[in-house]
Amino acid sequence: MKFRGSASSSAWTVWVSTVGRQTFQ
Repeated sequence: MKFRGSASSSAWTVWVSTVGRQTFQ
């Protein structure tokens, strides 16, 4: 998955901050 644009970057950051932690832990 590759995201481009500030909006997509923000959404990606939020996802990593929430689901990302649970996934990689």
